[in-house]
Amino acid sequence: MDPNPFPPLARGRRGRGGINPFANNDRNRPGANWRNHPNFEEEEEHREEVLPRPYKVEQRIEHNQPEQGRNPHPVNALNDMGALQRMIKEMMEPEARRGEMPTYRKPYPAYIDQIPLSPGFKVPNFTLFNGKDTHASSVEHIGRFSVQCIAIEDNPLLKLRHFGNSLFGQAFTWYTNLPANFVQTWEHMENVFHDYYFRIQPEVTISDLAALKQSRDEPAQDFITRFMKLKMKC
Repeated sequence: MDPNPFPPLARGRRGRGGINPFANNDRNRPGANWRNHPNFEEEEEHREEVLPRPYKVEQRIEHNQPEQGRNPHPVNALNDMGALQRMIKEMMEPEARRGEMPTYRKPYPAYIDQIPLSPGFKVPNFTLFNGKDTHASSVEHIGRFSVQCIAIEDNPLLKLRHFGNSLFGQAFTWYTNLPANFVQTWEHMENVFHDYYFRIQPEVTISDLAALKQSRDEPAQDFITRFMKLKMKC
């Protein structure tokens, strides 16, 4: 009598539930209907869990990678709205500035223009100061302007009113850029003018007079006038 009445079990693959006696090489036999094995569905389910389906992997990749041209970080909608409003404002400001007409405002109070002038008064032909000539003196210009305003010397506010007529070029540009109602009196205008245009004149010596020469195309009278002016500063 055979001591082991039970035949040996076939060697199979170890699966999730232990050794599968049906997982042998019989599946590779031609014509073998191994799909009828009782553990076939369990093995198929296990295979799907170990190896996910391709479309699931593609969905994960697309979820992790940001789309081209899109910010991967969330943007605050309020910040977006504020940036849009600022951009629209910057686009509209040049149009608004273009529609605004600049207005000139005199640097002295408006009531000064209402002061009546003496009968028959005519505005003098003032000597002009351009502010560009480095040899021009602000003190000399104020002195000459005061002499030409002798007819209105008794009313300094009228001198303040006409002072702009004695300026041109850079000096008149400076005058028009003074704030409105900035100057209240003629004395104040003198001080403001000197603060901007006063220049210390270089000292003239006898050597400077001796070195002075007439230019080739300079008329003799012009040379003499230039010499006398320089001599007065000596």
